[in-house]
Amino acid sequence: MANIPQEIITEILTRVPAKSLLRFRCVSKPWCNLISDSSFIKTHLIRAVERNNMNLFLHSKDQHIYSVDGDTLNESMEIKNPFHGCLIHGSCNGIVCLRKENKICLMNPSTREYKILEIDHREYLLNYPKVYGFGYDDTTEDFKLVKIVYFDKFVEFYSRISVYSFKHDSWSTISNIPYWRVNAEELGIYLHGSLHWVAYTVEPNSSKRIVCVNVKENVVREMFEPIALNSGAETKLGVLEGQLCVMCTSNYIDVWVMKDYALSDSWYKLFSLDKPFQSSVGRQIGAFCFSTNGKNLLKNDSKIVIYDPKRKAMTAEAFDVPWLKIVPYVASLVSLKKGSYPRVKESSIGQFFAG
Repeated sequence: MANIPQEIITEILTRVPAKSLLRFRCVSKPWCNLISDSSFIKTHLIRAVERNNMNLFLHSKDQHIYSVDGDTLNESMEIKNPFHGCLIHGSCNGIVCLRKENKICLMNPSTREYKILEIDHREYLLNYPKVYGFGYDDTTEDFKLVKIVYFDKFVEFYSRISVYSFKHDSWSTISNIPYWRVNAEELGIYLHGSLHWVAYTVEPNSSKRIVCVNVKENVVREMFEPIALNSGAETKLGVLEGQLCVMCTSNYIDVWVMKDYALSDSWYKLFSLDKPFQSSVGRQIGAFCFSTNGKNLLKNDSKIVIYDPKRKAMTAEAFDVPWLKIVPYVASLVSLKKGSYPRVKESSIGQFFAG
């Protein structure tokens, strides 16, 4: 190893899975310093995303949470729940965001680090519908929490979008926008610096849109779904191999992919599933998570559904417990020990895996 140039060692290690690199820190002090270096961590993250190296974060109905290996789906680890009754708002760069009222827990299931903090925003007490999403501004290296609050005052309907900066411990309001009905159960899908939701405009001829909140520029815009979609069908968003996707469910399931981001005429149908496929794994097939090894992962109430488009075959992997939410996350080394979170009332970092 002494004869191998350092740049070659670095190049190799940035392609190694996060769980292996955590063990490699014990090889030597130079390796530990390298693997802990912020530039190395950024490069490793980029390559992990390119390889689609994803795992699953599972929140069960009995308030247990687990990390599940995305390659095998049969290796899981229970995680100590920071507080019961929490909600998952998504993942970004390997960090998962959970919330209970005004308390936020950021955790990296790969490194076993977590940070709990309390954010000041009294609006969470108001009895209005709310939707949350979790994203990242790579220009300022700042995680962002997006909140959409729907106001209904007599005949006036509108929404307020607020963005919380973890780096500056502050909220900013984008604007009051036309009232959109977004399903509060659906997570915002983070892609290309924006969070995405399927929404409906409230007007005489209500229409369906994909609403995008850009966390870098604090702007809101719309994208149209595939024109061929059944307007009365249920639609959900996801990401497949770095591309925005729409799942349309009616008497059958269509999965559409946006080839060129933000170009509405670039939608194409990836595959369709009919009733015989659905009946073999249960009827309530929901939004897909991601693709791995050329296969697409979907979900229903108690199973992960694996669809192989080449063989046109579908199988299901059952878990022992029913879940409330399941979120894909990239296995990364992104650290929660670094960075400034001023005026945090409650903050801790430690080991959270059970057992």
